[in-house]
Amino acid sequence: MAKESRREIAKRIAELSGEELRVEPTQKYWALKPKSGKNIVAAVVSDTDRVQFIIPSQVLRDRAKEEGFTLSPARGGMAMHEQKFYFRGLSLNDLRIRETLFRDVVMGSVEAIRDRKSGKM
Repeated sequence: MAKESRREIAKRIAELSGEELRVEPTQKYWALKPKSGKNIVAAVVSDTDRVQFIIPSQVLRDRAKEEGFTLSPARGGMAMHEQKFYFRGLSLNDLRIRETLFRDVVMGSVEAIRDRKSGKM
């Protein structure tokens, strides 16, 4: 997918966060981080076809699967990686059509990083 489209997806995710997140471009992906506080990544939009979120809620993961999305767990040896999942091939159209689902996913990620910052996780 074109870089322009990936950037637009990252910007849309930031909008779905109620502007809680800012977009930080890197060479290979767009990181979505809280506008203030600790530098924890809530979501990642890669240059390839993956979009990663922190999704601690099994209910949200099940909703995404029910709506036809396949979630792939992120790899990593740290406990926090257990709650990170990739959506493959996520498009702006997916974000528009299933806005309620993705707003809930994005806000779940925001809440998860808030909990991490406050030591609740």
